Amino acid sequence: MHIATRSDSVRLVRAVAIAAAFAALVAGAALLVLFEVGRNGNVLENGPVELAQITVLAAASLAYGLRASASNASRRGPTRALVLCALLVLAMAVRELDGFLDLAFFHGAWCVIDGAVIAAFLCVLMRRPAESAHDLADFAAGPESPMLLAGIAFALLFAQALGYKGLWKHVFDVPIWTDTVAPLFDETGHLPAEINIVRHVKNIVEESFELACYLLVLASAVLPPALADRRAGPQDRQTV
Repeated sequence: MHIATRSDSVRLVRAVAIAAAFAALVAGAALLVLFEVGRNGNVLENGPVELAQITVLAAASLAYGLRASASNASRRGPTRALVLCALLVLAMAVRELDGFLDLAFFHGAWCVIDGAVIAAFLCVLMRRPAESAHDLADFAAGPESPMLLAGIAFALLFAQALGYKGLWKHVFDVPIWTDTVAPLFDETGHLPAEINIVRHVKNIVEESFELACYLLVLASAVLPPALADRRAGPQDRQTV
């Protein structure tokens, strides 16, 4: 029979503490959504939730980058895969920065920056492709891979479905809704432009869900190494 040791207790306490910290982060994100909706009645472009999305993605990209640097220095771990993850998440962060970059530079500036990030991604991928494939295979077998892929897939696919305006038009095209807002219709039989409730609801749901997806991406970058058993050492690897 296995008897619990002091080491087991320490690892368990550490895991609970890390889980509690991440739960607090998720709760903070939810409170941020409630705060912005309560203040503005919507989730605005370049608002607090949008800033939180960018911050979370930037933190995830930085975490993957730091892991890649440590892996490269120790010659252990899937270094090239971690670099690719850092660049991929960075590209997502730049895409979320489109509103800020449009104001600071010109419309579509994010495409130029993302093009440079994608070019760097391809350079790393194609430089010694056999090693890239080996590192990616190692990364795919690790605990962070499912979280990262799930976060990206939900953000790029499911969140876009939630952001489809036609979906919300169908949601609000029911008698209980139309009867409720009928007194607000103008002489053309439509809601005034300033009462764009469909867009408000769409933005709140879509942007909140995207923030949750990005937290999952951040979890993939920080939780596996934080929870890893330090007693199990990875095999030596080549440098980038």
